[in-house]
Order: sequence, then structure tokens, then C-alpha cells
Amino acid sequence: MVEILRPTFTAPTVEALPKREDILAGIQLVAFDVDGTLTEHHGQLEESVKTALNELGARGLNMCIISNAYGDRADSLREMLGDPFDMPVFTPKSVALLGERPSKHRKPSPAMLLHAAKVHGVSLTGVLMVGDQIAKDVVSANRAGAKSLLLPRRGKGDDLKVRIFQRPPEALVRMALGIRFG
Repeated sequence: MVEILRPTFTAPTVEALPKREDILAGIQLVAFDVDGTLTEHHGQLEESVKTALNELGARGLNMCIISNAYGDRADSLREMLGDPFDMPVFTPKSVALLGERPSKHRKPSPAMLLHAAKVHGVSLTGVLMVGDQIAKDVVSANRAGAKSLLLPRRGKGDDLKVRIFQRPPEALVRMALGIRFG
């Protein structure tokens, strides 16, 4: 049960990823969370992150966004990540079948990762989910059979519910599992 919480890899920043051959070996698709991972909470992409994404793209890696965002936030992600990244954005609404409640596909459900792998035509063993939350990003990757990269939260902001109900238990889980960002 505890193993579902353990990330495959950790790193100090998303900018470190292009240089981490140990993480990228065998990876064909890199799926990114946005808030707290690529940007601060509801923030914009920093130049250093854009550079890292360009480096990953230059390696020929497929990239996409896996986000629990809805409505305007999902639309703003598509706009923010336009050219040169042209990354598809997968949200609960984008993977829900007609008549299904999109909320059942929110992370930690593996549905968005499964859909992204199918769209890109890659095996789940070649998928890396990059995120800042164990309970959502790491668990969804582990449930899907993909690899996960846990990063410390980018920036200081956070959704109120995440800050109150998720971050404190996650800190305890990281400590119990000996997870360090190095």
C-alpha cells in the first residue's frame, strides 16, 4: 500500500530534468502537472522553465499537460503553452465519455495518463509524470503503471484546500518514506 505513494524519482526543480539521463532513459512521453510544477499556483511560465521544455522537445520527447483544471484555467493553460510547445492539455473533462462525470477522472485517477499514452501511441512504461504532489501526481502515475518524478512545490502559493488538507500529510509521508529532493 505504501509503495503507491513512492515516486520513481525526485529532483530539485523541473529545470534539472533535461540533464537527468537516469530519469529520461526509456521515456517517450513526459506528462507535466502545471500549478506548483511548471508554474507557481496560477502563475506563468518562467524563462528557465521554457528553456527546459525546449531542451526536452529538442530531444524528441513527446510532452503533454495532465491537469485537474476546469474551464477558464484549462483554456489559459492551452494559451500559455502554445507555440513552440504545442503540448496537448488533458483535463478530466477532455477524457470523460459522453454522460460521465468528469470529476471521476481527476488525479489521482490514472485516466488522464492512460488517455495521454494512448493518444501519443506509447507504452505506459515509457511515460513519466512530473508533479509536485504525492497524493495526485505520484499516485496517478503509479496506478497507471507509469514512472513519476516528484518535485518540491514551485513558488509559495497554493490552493487553500491543498495547503490545509494535503501539504501537511504529504510532508509526513515524505519524511516516513525518506524522500529527499536532490
